[in-house]
Amino acid sequence: LQHRYKVKNKSIEMSRIEFLKGIDLILSRDLAPMFRADAEAALKSLALKSYYIPQEINLISVLDVNNCLTLSDKSQLIETLIPKYKQDETDTHILETLLMLAHPVKEDALNILNNFNHERIYICLKSLISKSKKELVQFYIDPKTIGFDMNLKVLRLLLAANDQDYDRTTKIINSIKHLEVPILELKSVLSDINDTYFIRYFKTIEKWINKQQFDIRSTLHARAQQYEKLVEILEEQNDIEWVQIYDELLLEQGYKNEIGHLYFTIAESFISQHIGRKAGAFLEKMNSRLIHLQQHRILDSIQEKLYQKFSHRKSIKSILQ
Repeated sequence: LQHRYKVKNKSIEMSRIEFLKGIDLILSRDLAPMFRADAEAALKSLALKSYYIPQEINLISVLDVNNCLTLSDKSQLIETLIPKYKQDETDTHILETLLMLAHPVKEDALNILNNFNHERIYICLKSLISKSKKELVQFYIDPKTIGFDMNLKVLRLLLAANDQDYDRTTKIINSIKHLEVPILELKSVLSDINDTYFIRYFKTIEKWINKQQFDIRSTLHARAQQYEKLVEILEEQNDIEWVQIYDELLLEQGYKNEIGHLYFTIAESFISQHIGRKAGAFLEKMNSRLIHLQQHRILDSIQEKLYQKFSHRKSIKSILQ
């Protein structure tokens, strides 16, 4: 009805979700056969309405989970949903529902793969993995059935991580070669793996991590709670922007001296290589950050050391005094 009358309302949407939870609960019970048949028929007729458009949480998925849909029902629903998806191919909820309905009929699944954008299908398969639809995703990526192979290694990695099969997760990560996976996609998939894995298995993938670009390396060191090594690579990077990303975390973990040292060495290096406004702007930025963090002692110590070394430079001396 929201789609039919083009109404968007949070309370109505919450009511819809609660209604579906109730339907799911009822259908999961051992119901009288006649009552169940009538209920399923009525719900299927709703899903076949011309103005029905599945959302992330939807009636069709509830019916499917509770084994209410025959292969004939699924084919009928696919026929009604394909034209709706073609009207708006950015709606991944419809496409995800189509992928779910096509399983396990190879002909239906291939029809979807042959007619729709593979990047969007890939997005939907990732979403299905996050919902623990392992069997469904395996059906699509298995070369013996459908053989969908876009970013196949990423999909297999997500399946392993979602299953908490961490040995397989490690094996797949270590097998990912440089630029084999687009960098943004690599960041995305790593962010989908829980921190527990990185904390427990950091040593097994450390060599692979150290070959990655700095933002991935630093992020994974932080997530794995490898704080001493994080300090080391921040010092090697020698960039105040990166220190500012992790300074608060490191301070919380008790690395106060290390933060002071990082800021001092980066400031010393920068001022040695720049003069005038650039050096002044750098110092003001650093001062502002440390004041924001309420690290006045660290700031005083850094300023004292810098003053001793650069007091001959008037522009620097005026800021440090």
